[in-house]
Amino acid sequence: MPNPAPQSSVASGSTGAIVVTRELARRHLLNKTKPPGSLGALEHWAEKLMLVQQTLRPTVSRTLVILFAADNGLASVSAYPRSVTREMLRNVAEGGAAINCLCRAHGIDLRVMDLGVDLPSASTRYEAVDHFRLTNAGTADPRLGEPAMDETVFSFVMGHGRKALQAAAGEGVQVVGVGELGIGNTAVASVLLAAATGEPADRTTGAGTGVVGQRFVEKCQAVQAAVDLWKARGVVPPNGYYHHSDSDSDSKSTSSSEAANWSQVLRALGDLEITAMSTLIHEAATTSSRTLVVVDGFITQVALLYAMLMYPDVIPAIVQHTLLAHVSAEKPQMLLLETLRNVALRHLPEDQVKEWTTPVGNWGMRLGEGSGAALVIPMLKSAAAIATEMATFEAAGVSTEKQD
Repeated sequence: MPNPAPQSSVASGSTGAIVVTRELARRHLLNKTKPPGSLGALEHWAEKLMLVQQTLRPTVSRTLVILFAADNGLASVSAYPRSVTREMLRNVAEGGAAINCLCRAHGIDLRVMDLGVDLPSASTRYEAVDHFRLTNAGTADPRLGEPAMDETVFSFVMGHGRKALQAAAGEGVQVVGVGELGIGNTAVASVLLAAATGEPADRTTGAGTGVVGQRFVEKCQAVQAAVDLWKARGVVPPNGYYHHSDSDSDSKSTSSSEAANWSQVLRALGDLEITAMSTLIHEAATTSSRTLVVVDGFITQVALLYAMLMYPDVIPAIVQHTLLAHVSAEKPQMLLLETLRNVALRHLPEDQVKEWTTPVGNWGMRLGEGSGAALVIPMLKSAAAIATEMATFEAAGVSTEKQD
């Protein structure tokens, strides 16, 4: 066995409490009975848990997937009708969806939040669903000239994302997976990615529910039309996130006015689920919740991108408090990862960003519902066990001397 790292001194805050730094977490893992780095990504996840929970003995005993559901104005570009959103919400409420199966299999709690599903009637309610809604119709079609959300709905949904994280943290949940449910929301995510990158719609748009052929062409046209309209109105920057890079390409910060613009982009072009998820992520990074957020696939990662664009001052904390679940099979996934990387690099060193933008899995999934996040949570339980239960060389009486 290689020699372990020497025990490091424990950093302390002003109150005398242990402050777990990246160096301290790594030294803790180096003293475990294994060759350095031999558990690969498991060690990275253990380190992340130690940093988020601020302890060398992290636990993953309380876990939760929060599934946000809503309709939106781009449902017509999907392969399936808008009514499937409410039918799938009922299926989830009855326990028959993929996310129900995965959560049951791994002992994960599931919280379903209806933010604006077009239900059969205003009085329709499902016992297993939290109905938090100001609208029965979801968001408006941004191609028609009005923002997807008015100020009241936008503010309400942003606040609800924060409250969802606060409630989970108050219940002692250590890991929250986030997901979404809504016909047309891959189109919304594609619009938002096009706005953020300045790339044409055919680069930011994927098949979603299985849109192919002429219907895919029409989906790309719808995505481009939405972006072009709000670009012409001055809401979407001409070249996306990089609209200011010609003059300050080496800058490590984004001005507050630019951050405010991204909030308006999200209100004009986004949907209820992405908005709620973006503020949930921001809340995890800016409170003392010590909750790790597992970000599912393409749509959820777009929410992560907008959390970073709207709140650039806390990007390092957002990176620390999030874990990317998987590489979605959606076509624009690589562009999205590249964009997340470029935004993070303005605030963090390259090695940390590379580690963060390497999702846990690459399983060919594109379902949504938080399904990828649910698969990752058991791996985090294993990572916590390594950090907490695995013996050190000294405690186990294992020699660290190398052979000559």
